[in-house]
Amino acid sequence: MVSDTGSTIQMIIMHLYIFDIGGTAATIGIFLFLSFLPTLIIYPFAGVFGDRLNRKTIMVVTDLISAGVILMLVILAYWDMSSIGILLVAQVIIILMNGLFEPATRGMLPQLVYKEEVTRSNAHGIHYESCINCGRTSDWRSLICEVWYGYSISG
Repeated sequence: MVSDTGSTIQMIIMHLYIFDIGGTAATIGIFLFLSFLPTLIIYPFAGVFGDRLNRKTIMVVTDLISAGVILMLVILAYWDMSSIGILLVAQVIIILMNGLFEPATRGMLPQLVYKEEVTRSNAHGIHYESCINCGRTSDWRSLICEVWYGYSISG
């Protein structure tokens, strides 16, 4: 849950930061494309990895790699060395890590709850993801940009 929330916040902040450093709507489009393409590529393999490897290890390693990438982005931004190209590459790495992380967490659920509670727990997880994904919609981004920058990104 914490990781999903952090990923959503990171997605919103990245959009704001791209606008801040002079990115355009086209740049945001490329950013969004690069946010979904790795997921499509990694998901077919991620379930297999989650079944064959230790899920806890997958979760820890992918979170550490994502945290390392984000830390590097922070350091580069502090030194005023970040660029849109670096952000796009970092996003691909982060999304690849999320693509490995999610199936591992879903596959771990039957080990964490009683057999009778698996269906209900899955439903709660899907509900939570739906709430988190609301933060990824353009309406929320538009609202944040209106509040943060004082103008609407849609017009």
